Amino acid sequence: RKGETGTTVVFASSFSRTETTETGTEIEQDVPFLKAYTVFNTDQIAGLNGRFDDTAPGEDPMSRIGDAGRFFANTGALIRHGGSAAYYAAQRDYIQMPCLDAFRD
Repeated sequence: RKGETGTTVVFASSFSRTETTETGTEIEQDVPFLKAYTVFNTDQIAGLNGRFDDTAPGEDPMSRIGDAGRFFANTGALIRHGGSAAYYAAQRDYIQMPCLDAFRD
């Protein structure tokens, strides 16, 4: 709709490119890239006629937590629990998570 403001999101990925050196050797290089897009919430767009409405029944919150727990366990990341803040400690390569009560939503 006219006057709505979108949000910028960034897509990060890479692609492989093969180059031939002066000696004739082929070298495959990974080329990283970023692509920015402006996105809008469906509430901001006229004419969708309900095509993207979320009509699925709400998922049980405990089941969502279990699914998220399995996802993070499969990443192999070291996750520590406790404290009052959520953060990633790059130098020691671990994720710190406070108690569930510390989160508003």
